[in-house]
Amino acid sequence: MRWSIGRQEKIHAPGRAWVTEAIMARARTFADDSLIAALWKAYGWAIWSFVGVSLASREFCMRRRLLEKMYADRATEIIKKKAQEKEEKKKARKEEFLRKKQEEQERLMSEQAKWYKFW
Repeated sequence: MRWSIGRQEKIHAPGRAWVTEAIMARARTFADDSLIAALWKAYGWAIWSFVGVSLASREFCMRRRLLEKMYADRATEIIKKKAQEKEEKKKARKEEFLRKKQEEQERLMSEQAKWYKFW
């Protein structure tokens, strides 16, 4: 088959520019129902794959965000607990220091009392 476009072969397609009969015939062979159905099936797969992957990705990210928040809360709780323990140790050391200082003062007072007793 020889492809030649002559003036007699041109037709008018509604809504389109002037095209040749050969091009329209070729287009009709590609535009049968099986091709359109295959294209719609491919479009459906592409769309639903995108939707599925997007939803899975969102759920994965939300799960990671929730776990990160839980770990951050736990870390904050541990830091507060350690700060409280540190404060308690500091308070205990201060009380111990004050108690020893008081005992030392009492011991010195008792020794001084013995020193100036003459009888």
